[in-house]
Amino acid sequence: MMHEAASMTGVKKSVIKYRIEVAQKNEPTEKEKAMEKKNDYQQSAFKKYGKVCVLCGFGIHDIVEIAHIDGNNKNHDLKNLVPLCPTCHKMLDVDLIAPDTIKLIRDRPRKANWDKLEKAAQKAAEAGKVSARMHPDDATIWRSGG
Repeated sequence: MMHEAASMTGVKKSVIKYRIEVAQKNEPTEKEKAMEKKNDYQQSAFKKYGKVCVLCGFGIHDIVEIAHIDGNNKNHDLKNLVPLCPTCHKMLDVDLIAPDTIKLIRDRPRKANWDKLEKAAQKAAEAGKVSARMHPDDATIWRSGG
């Protein structure tokens, strides 16, 4: 039976025998080992930096990727990893965003300063340009009178 399968597919007997032995030992294949390693460094990076794009704030966890800042996908040092959305990842890869900029943004504290937005809204309201009323969900300024 093994000989028939080998002759039908053009695969050597030794290859089929090796695959059967690997399957029987229940050891992971090279591809499975590589995927496990990939999951390890990705999980470490997500744990350290969060599951949100550090550049634009995109936060759908299943879409955010771990990018290699230096472009070397073999360098899994945490200092070389950063969570990015696919768009920002591509911009890093084609040098539209400098690696030093990514590192700077990744490592700074992420705290929104809502006072800046509120002060700008208050100033505009005093000048009669807009209503000082803020939208409760996204803190955008509502324009008065269209």
